[in-house]
Amino acid sequence: MVRKNTKKAKSKPAKETANQDAALWDQIKGSVKPLKKPQNRVKQTPDSPITVPKAIKSPIKPANRPQIVVQRPIQVPKASELNPGVTHSMDKRSGDRLRRGKMKIDRRLDLHGMTRIEAYHALGQCISGSAQAGKRCVLVITGKGSGILRTGVARWLNEASLRPHILAFSEAQPKDGGSGAFYVYLKKRRGP
Repeated sequence: MVRKNTKKAKSKPAKETANQDAALWDQIKGSVKPLKKPQNRVKQTPDSPITVPKAIKSPIKPANRPQIVVQRPIQVPKASELNPGVTHSMDKRSGDRLRRGKMKIDRRLDLHGMTRIEAYHALGQCISGSAQAGKRCVLVITGKGSGILRTGVARWLNEASLRPHILAFSEAQPKDGGSGAFYVYLKKRRGP
């Protein structure tokens, strides 16, 4: 059986390696020549004047220029869009009570079995009538799922005819219909 030489080669001491690196660096530094400075450089003096171009004169005098008047229609600020559960237009306590289903429900509207058009008109009449009567909280039952009525009610509550009456709306608690119903909180009735 032949034995192989298993001795490792001795590594050079760190001091010797550092000396070799320093010598190599000195050799490289000695072979480098500095770059020449460009001769075509413009020297700027602090006294050199800055020239500003003169304004271009218009061939038409201001009095003879035709005036263009743009009439913009007056835009009435639109009420911000309501989203279910967002009650920033209410005080914190009332908003929490609405979301938790703790408000007294003044009127209920069940849209089950109605067509989209029937439900739209029923919702409009219920919200307008409740606002006129001074009612504050209406429970609108749409049915669960992603049906036309459920998605339609949230959109219809933001329409110009109903939005002025509504302060906020939120998904109902399970005892009142859960995700198949909304609490609609109406603004206080102003005047007689």
